[in-house]
Amino acid sequence: MYWLPPSYNPAKPNPLILSFHGGGVNSDRQTDQDFFADASFNMDHVVVYPQGLLVVGCSVAPPTTVWQGVRVLPRYWDDVVFVLALLDFLERELLCLDPARVYAAGKSMGGGAINGLDCVPPVQRWVEEWAVRDGLDPSSPAVEKLPSGDNATVYRYGKDGGSSGKEGKEEGLVTFVMAGDHVNHDWPTTVDYGSTSRVLEPGQGPANFNGTSMMMDFFRKYKTPD
Repeated sequence: MYWLPPSYNPAKPNPLILSFHGGGVNSDRQTDQDFFADASFNMDHVVVYPQGLLVVGCSVAPPTTVWQGVRVLPRYWDDVVFVLALLDFLERELLCLDPARVYAAGKSMGGGAINGLDCVPPVQRWVEEWAVRDGLDPSSPAVEKLPSGDNATVYRYGKDGGSSGKEGKEEGLVTFVMAGDHVNHDWPTTVDYGSTSRVLEPGQGPANFNGTSMMMDFFRKYKTPD
């Protein structure tokens, strides 16, 4: 499943977002909650929604749609190989894409979260390890409270971490947003997308801010170096 933005031009390379659904649901569900396929949030990025595989006959869970990472999956399942093949097909057969502007987003397992069958480190440590991979200082990120309230907090990592009050080199290349006190296992948005989430106030959705808008700003700021 894919979506073309209003600005899509088949004669020039276009940026791409891969949006991965959570475990136990499907790509249709992801389109309902991430708002990437909504021109009010996204005017310029192609969006592709990959579909996970169905695990049947699993001894520890009923049949469910998953991504790689669950220990009971067959060894020949490889999401990296799948995504590379998907990108190759999209560029060769279907769309005009810019390989320097390919981005990924996801919900729950589609965003890298593994189920309780696996031992994983705290999210903060996982983020800090990404900062180290990118050559950034993981020790003292610049910290900002979102004006939307509910203790939503943004952590931006840079060469100096931003602790000196100066913008560090590549500050924000790794950005971690703590969604807030009352956001459950949901996509952070002020729009109610029909889930069973606790609605904070009338007219609001699961969160006091729109994570999709923040991700779009991030995607537009960065691209893969030549």
